[in-house]
Amino acid sequence: MVIFQESNSFGTGFCLRDSNGSFLKAQTITATGSASPKEAEARAFSNGISWIRLINIQNVIFDVDSKQVADSFNHFSKGNSDFNLIMSKCRYDFSFFLNSRVGFIQRQINRVTHNLAKASRFYASSHNFDYIPNEMI
Repeated sequence: MVIFQESNSFGTGFCLRDSNGSFLKAQTITATGSASPKEAEARAFSNGISWIRLINIQNVIFDVDSKQVADSFNHFSKGNSDFNLIMSKCRYDFSFFLNSRVGFIQRQINRVTHNLAKASRFYASSHNFDYIPNEMI
């Protein structure tokens, strides 16, 4: 997730890989409005869950680069803040996945999604990237 102060928006990037770590799909989303970094990270996670639900994939490992989001999700923090309400929605939406989990990965290791988030400002809304095998090009 990247906050774009000058345009009062933030961008997110998601990358779907197979069990070998090979790229399958990616998506960027730009959201308008102001949010704290913590809330923006939670909204990005919620968008990622919605995207994976939409393409109907199970057995997913969600690696997020926000320790606050991963800890909140895995330890069921509660409260009435916007962050906690978004995380409650994430837990509900996540309940539809079978054999899936949420883990933390450092942003430095997760450069692809961070670069997608930075690039999201160049697209009007969301943008999907799909893997096309060389033999099909």
